[in-house]
Amino acid sequence: MLANGTPTQLFLIVWGTSAAMFFYCYTHQLMKQFHYPYRFLRYCLLLSCLSMALSVFLPYDAADFPILSKWHVRLAMLGVASYLLLFFHLLTDIMKKDYTFYIKSMSYYTTLVILEALFFLLYGSVTALLEVSFITIMATLLYAMSENFFMSS
Repeated sequence: MLANGTPTQLFLIVWGTSAAMFFYCYTHQLMKQFHYPYRFLRYCLLLSCLSMALSVFLPYDAADFPILSKWHVRLAMLGVASYLLLFFHLLTDIMKKDYTFYIKSMSYYTTLVILEALFFLLYGSVTALLEVSFITIMATLLYAMSENFFMSS
């Protein structure tokens, strides 16, 4: 509720859209770097990141805007779930090209997914902790992958 208040809603929009743009740009860069051959899934990346970005424009206030609140959650969950599946597919494609990079990246990715699933199960719903930790950890993983921290020597 704090982020959906009138003075802070702008911060939520800037935060959410910039995170979605960061995910798109860095994931697209990895797709180019590893010559990801699936053109259709590149468009799916764009749609999943757009879904994440659009969700922050819809208010989450179940008392005053119940329908918009449901769509806020649905768009965000659809965007994140499709992004995670697409990223998993990208990692399995990277496995064919650089196995060491894949093993190191996949271990961090798996840790992220398990941690976020535990946060979701612990609280029974999406919380600010889950949202902030997902964006922070995923952004760090994308940055590390793009800077070749996991490249085999």
